[in-house]
Amino acid sequence: MIKDLAVGIMTMIPQTPITALGINFSGHYKFASRNEYHKIGDALAPKNIWKTVFPSGAIGLSNLTIKIQPCERDEAPKTIDEINVTVQQSTKIRGGGILFSYNDQKDIVSRVDESTTSAEWVALLIDKEWDKSQSKSVEVFSGLINSALAEETT
Repeated sequence: MIKDLAVGIMTMIPQTPITALGINFSGHYKFASRNEYHKIGDALAPKNIWKTVFPSGAIGLSNLTIKIQPCERDEAPKTIDEINVTVQQSTKIRGGGILFSYNDQKDIVSRVDESTTSAEWVALLIDKEWDKSQSKSVEVFSGLINSALAEETT
C-alpha cells in the first residue's frame, strides 16, 4: 500500500523537483540468546582493535552503517546510486534485539531528460524497484545474520 501511495503522490505532482530517491526497509530481529546477539556485533565490528585503545570497559556495537557503491575499491563509482545497510541495537526488542535497515539510494538527476520529469522518474523507479529492494533487504539481513552466527569465535 505504501508503494502505491508513493507512486500516486509522484504521479499527482509531476513537476516537483527531486534529486534522489531512497527506498528503505528495516527489520527488528530477536535472537535466541545473548550469546547470539553479541556474536552478530562481534562479527560485524571486531573488538580486538578497540580493546587496544580501551583495555577496560564494555565495548559493543551501537550503530554501524556500511555503504555499497557500484564499483571496485579505489575506482570511481559508475553512478551515484548506493546501498546503505545500518545495524543498530533495537529499541523495540530490549536485551538482545538488533535493528537492520536497508536504504537503496537512487540518483534521479542523471536519469531525467526532456521527456520525463524527476517526479515521473521517481514514480517509475518506485514501481519498478520496490519489490526488488524489499527482497534484497531480506536477503541482506538474513545473509548478515547467518554469516555472523557461522563465524568461529576467537
